[in-house]
Amino acid sequence: MFFCSGGACGRGDCRKRIISSGKANILCEGINSFLTKQAGLRTDIPAETVKLYAKQVFRLPRAVLEERFHLEGNEGAIYAFTGYPTAGVIGKAGIWTGKETLALITGGFLDQLAEKRMSPYELLERTKRHPLIQRLLKDAEPIEYAAHMIPKGGFKMIPQLYDHHLLIAGDAATMVSGRRGTDLAMLSGKMAGETILQAHAKGDFSQKILATYGWKINQSFFIADIKKKRGTDKYVAKYQDSDYLISRAMNEFGSEFFHVGMSTEEDKMKKIYQELKQIQLPLKSFEDVWQALRHWEVL
Repeated sequence: MFFCSGGACGRGDCRKRIISSGKANILCEGINSFLTKQAGLRTDIPAETVKLYAKQVFRLPRAVLEERFHLEGNEGAIYAFTGYPTAGVIGKAGIWTGKETLALITGGFLDQLAEKRMSPYELLERTKRHPLIQRLLKDAEPIEYAAHMIPKGGFKMIPQLYDHHLLIAGDAATMVSGRRGTDLAMLSGKMAGETILQAHAKGDFSQKILATYGWKINQSFFIADIKKKRGTDKYVAKYQDSDYLISRAMNEFGSEFFHVGMSTEEDKMKKIYQELKQIQLPLKSFEDVWQALRHWEVL
């Protein structure tokens, strides 16, 4: 059994070399998928179907984390942000706690970042300057940086998942649905392992037998979610300003609605409506919200 964690395999007949490495091979090499591509199971991955994130990790004492994030025992916290961190690019920022660490990420679609000349590192620094983030990171010691690309092409970008002696799992198989990726990678790996055990019992690692893996994937709960989001790529291409506009409108609405003043509820709603009209044409706002309800992946 052969597990690949990434890297090109060089020249020559890749598929033959993979097969010769074992009776059954699971390629789980991540988004770059060099071996999967050279084995003829997938094509190039377009930049508009890839998200790129930068991450910085900080160290904070556990007692400080528990006080700052209102935690007890082994509890953790995750905050998600949209709008401000990546204004003009569909993406997000997030911060989550470890036992004695904080991780901050920011990023968005690779083609939009390139087109608008934004680097994930610059977006990360921009996010850190927000007053709320500054409070959460106060006195935290930076200890490392990292970056990661995630396949967000959805159902149409899922490659051929099996061939003679070969199975594809994880990001290499585009097993990503919304904010779910790591767990789906593990589940697809589990299904691949189960399929190989069945093939081993039969002594047959042909495409016909390994097709069971494709059937397992197609019967899974998460493939139904991936199929449901198959039109998200068109939304991303057409509504690149939606994250910023919708999050801004929600902030304006919430701020005014929960403000305690001397206005009647009717006057307050009129003021909210007038403020929202100043953001953009009401008809476009309605269309943005409608499309977002169908496709928005805020987290």
